[in-house]
Amino acid sequence: MVSELGFRVDEGVVTYNVNQAHERKPEPVLDVNVIKWGEVSIVSENYTQAVKDFLAGLTNQKEHDRLLAETHYQLGLACQYSCNHEDAFPLSTQSLDTLEKGLAVLTEQLEKALEEPKEETQKELNELKDPESQIEAEILQLQKELAASERSRCHAEQERDELAEEISNSTSEKSAVLDEKSRL
Repeated sequence: MVSELGFRVDEGVVTYNVNQAHERKPEPVLDVNVIKWGEVSIVSENYTQAVKDFLAGLTNQKEHDRLLAETHYQLGLACQYSCNHEDAFPLSTQSLDTLEKGLAVLTEQLEKALEEPKEETQKELNELKDPESQIEAEILQLQKELAASERSRCHAEQERDELAEEISNSTSEKSAVLDEKSRL
């Protein structure tokens, strides 16, 4: 069924012919301005012009954009205010569908974004485990070297003590020999 305003509803999907509905052919940058004109037309109760402005503003909008959903909603309101209830319902429904599709896209993007940091975090953890095991091996090696150094120190102290005892004994013997020589 084709509306008198230039759009038709087939199986709940609204399609529209902008050239038929609106004489002005706005540039993509001006789409937001045309939508604003539609809002102004609703406030000034010029509903037929509001419908034409909203239809013209729909030309270059993204498929799951919030602005697209808002424009469909406002277009539905303009149709309702102009007593065109037959076209208002599908436009309002399409607004809801656009929001649901946009929500699904955002949810998918969020899940993907949440998965990527997990992979990156796991990669970083793996990168940290390699140096960690190397550091643990170095610490173990240092502990072994420290134990060997401690054994060497104890051995050196023992030799020192033995040498000191020998020197002491040697001095005692020399002293005894000197005493004996002096007695002679």
